[in-house]
Amino acid sequence: MYFFYIDESGTPESTDASGRFFVVCATVFHNSHWMDLYRRVEGLKKHFFPKTFSHHESETKGADLVSERDIKNKFKRNFVHQLLNIHDSFNLPIFFVVIDKYKSKKPCQYIWLYPLCIQYLEISIHSFLEDLGGDHTGILILDEISSQRTLKHSKEHLSYRFGNPQGKQHSRIVETLFFSNSRYSPGIQMADLFAAIVRRQEEISAAGNFCRFTDEFYKRLRNKTYETNKLTEKGFRITGYLKPFK
Repeated sequence: MYFFYIDESGTPESTDASGRFFVVCATVFHNSHWMDLYRRVEGLKKHFFPKTFSHHESETKGADLVSERDIKNKFKRNFVHQLLNIHDSFNLPIFFVVIDKYKSKKPCQYIWLYPLCIQYLEISIHSFLEDLGGDHTGILILDEISSQRTLKHSKEHLSYRFGNPQGKQHSRIVETLFFSNSRYSPGIQMADLFAAIVRRQEEISAAGNFCRFTDEFYKRLRNKTYETNKLTEKGFRITGYLKPFK
């Protein structure tokens, strides 16, 4: 069984002028990795932030590590590199959906855009599970925000899985959506950080600028992104780095 941890960076609303891009990321770990992953990430936090570290209570946020100001801090950059090294050791891919809100044909709204991003992720995730062969399956675990969001997205997911022709094909993604407080989930914290790195890179590139620290992190993530030669029924290649709006 594989766990796919999902989190986002930015907002999916066109009315929010603070950023052009909305990024949703999924990290994946085998269920047998969970305890090792948790211990290693907890140990890394304790090593880097001993004064503020508290077992099972310390959370790292991408916005506090790779913002325009924070990414200039060498100490924080070293922490991010070490976290990426931990992820490297499991030799598993990452999945991204990158939304350029400026290129949407209609106003972007959370109510339809967020579920769409999860559905795009499911295409890549199911393809990855197929590539593994055998009878591998996975569950999706999202950051818990509110009970209202939990109910809404669980219902959307079930409607997609049982009512949508494409969703019905994703037999390797089992159960409804699961939700976890990101404070207690290193997988979600990694997804949050990776989404923040990709969004910052996309924002910088769209503005015609360059940051070598962001670019270095971004290249490490792109090297981890899921790739396959398979095509969807509509003929586009299934990839783990998807930009739906061209």
